[in-house]
Amino acid sequence: MKKILFILSGNLSTTPRALKIIESYKDEVQIDILAIKRSRTWANLDNEYQKKHNLNLNLVSISKRNLLPWIIASIIHQIAKWIYPFFKQNLRINSFASEKASIFLWIALDNYSSKYDLVASFSYGSIYPASNYAKSNKFPLVIDIEDYHVGEKIALADKNEQNRRTFIVKECLPSSQLLTYASPLIGMHTLNLLKKNHIPQHRLINNSFSLNEFVFKQNISDKIKFVWFSQTVDYGRGLELIIPALAKFHNHVELHIIGKMNAQFEQDVIIPNDSFIKSHNALSQKKLNLILSDFDIGLAIETSKEDSNRDICLTNKIFAYAQAGLFILATDTQAQNLFISNHKDIGLTTRYELNDMSNKITTIVDNINQIRTLKANRFQYAKKMAWEQESLKVKETWTTLINKNTTYTST
Repeated sequence: MKKILFILSGNLSTTPRALKIIESYKDEVQIDILAIKRSRTWANLDNEYQKKHNLNLNLVSISKRNLLPWIIASIIHQIAKWIYPFFKQNLRINSFASEKASIFLWIALDNYSSKYDLVASFSYGSIYPASNYAKSNKFPLVIDIEDYHVGEKIALADKNEQNRRTFIVKECLPSSQLLTYASPLIGMHTLNLLKKNHIPQHRLINNSFSLNEFVFKQNISDKIKFVWFSQTVDYGRGLELIIPALAKFHNHVELHIIGKMNAQFEQDVIIPNDSFIKSHNALSQKKLNLILSDFDIGLAIETSKEDSNRDICLTNKIFAYAQAGLFILATDTQAQNLFISNHKDIGLTTRYELNDMSNKITTIVDNINQIRTLKANRFQYAKKMAWEQESLKVKETWTTLINKNTTYTST
């Protein structure tokens, strides 16, 4: 049977792209998973999934509870940061100075002697250890980049860290046989970093959801129902502007906010506007997707001033709204502008500015009958975005790579 090694720098349960691909392959190949244990709660979910599907899961703890490994990794990480200015062209030092999880994964992989038909890297911290392991053993490598790691906010806080991430991406990605990414612009910006004669095969894999996670329902209430969701409801997520903009239409709208509420944000922003806001506890993504059709308008409000990755990524929000048939009101990040322009009648974009938001909400209020009438069309149209379609792209390219590799096939 063919064998795939998945290497993750987070929990399996918090890396949905890897989990969905595992779902596609779990009955066809032997799957080994090396992941980082970042939370006991997520680890429990990982272990439940492992037992249910009989997968080989190795969770590497980075907690201080495992004191000796934590001390060793911390010392290596700190030394790498100290000596980095003198070894800027050393890939291992760049990686160890950039991400402590890379050290834990690198150490764990030193004990791996199995032969694999494919090695797959998910999340930034796994890029170097996965590419190093695959190269050393001559295994084909897939690198999945969900985000533009060079442009993430954490990188911009430290110029050295931004340079390290750029170096790691430029050095490791060309060694892969396949590079996948989660938005067209993430792909474009990442590929622009690579030397043109070292660009690997590459493909867009959208962060969409399965068809069976959505149902169609038409809202017939007097109020126009807007929805926004996140695991955490807090400052810095765009609600500070959209709520005042919606407040001008409080007689016509309801805003439903789904997520774990920050107490101070609730006191300062939600309670003064509770005449038109309804808050709900956080839900799992599958449970959330099933109720999204209760609403009319999905809010994809992104603030991207200090994080260029946010400007070019497509969040799970925008796919969830689209697949539920909602009309989308999105801030004009580069990625969301492109998404809205590529899909006719799916939504509007607005500047991250109160007056423009108010103007776009006026357009929605004035045209709500037509927006509701076209909901069924949007729901049907978005089926072509579903994970069933994306998984076909994954299996087409991954299976080709797996079948090319006959040298290391296990028996």
